[in-house]
Formats: sequence, structure tokens, C-alpha cells
Amino acid sequence: RLIGFDEPPRFASIDDPVLALRIFYRIAALLPETIEGAQLAGLKPLMRCVRLSAGEGTEAHHDPARECSSGMHSHLSVVVFLNEDFVGGGVEFPTLGKTLAAKRGRALVFPHGLLHRDALIERGDAFVLHAEVFYSGAWQPMR
Repeated sequence: RLIGFDEPPRFASIDDPVLALRIFYRIAALLPETIEGAQLAGLKPLMRCVRLSAGEGTEAHHDPARECSSGMHSHLSVVVFLNEDFVGGGVEFPTLGKTLAAKRGRALVFPHGLLHRDALIERGDAFVLHAEVFYSGAWQPMR
């Protein structure tokens, strides 16, 4: 469900539990089952779709950890590239000396504390979905 685009920044909040679950199932095998003693719980259904236009990118930053009222904490960021009809873009990790190119359907998962930036868009508009992976100390998977 699109809640609305804001200018600037241009993003829409998407509250879609089914989409969050579909993304989670695609990446679950790559995720740690526990972090700091907390059990993998899933993606938060409230995600953000961000539009970056020509001449835009972001400064290097860390993503904030989030906490739900249920006590779950986010530990990992998820970035999914939704299109590729633009020039430039991708995600740069300055401390690792790595840049991962934007490719439609590619998902990147990394710790919130890893310094990163959205690379400059040279031409066109890039659409990127941002989500968080949550962990819970009280939640246990069904067996």
C-alpha cells in the first residue's frame, strides 16, 4: 500500500506484509539465524521505496537500528534495486573499498553499522526498496 510520495526526499512508504514475506523467503538462507542471542524474525512489513534522480546520491552514513513495540530489533539493512533504466547508482561501501552495481532484482543485505552511500545517479531515475531484518529474543520459530 502506497502511503505517499514526499518531496524532498522522494519516497513512498509501503505497508505490505505479503511483499515483505516474499522478499524474506528469497533471502532467508543468507541471513544469520541469530544475532547477539536474538532469533531471526523476518522483515518489517513497512518498507520504503526511494527515487533517486540524475545528480542525486547520498552522503556516507549508517542506517539506524529500529525497535518495535513487541521488543524486536533491526540489525540488518536490505536494499533491492527495482529498475535499471538509469546510468550510475549502486551502493558504495567506503571502508571496504567496494561498490556494488545496481541491477534490477539484486538484493543487498548488510549490517546497519556498515558505512555506505548511494552512488550518484548520472542519468534517469533509480527506484530502490529499503527494508530491515528484525530479530527477537522472545520469538522462536515453529518446529
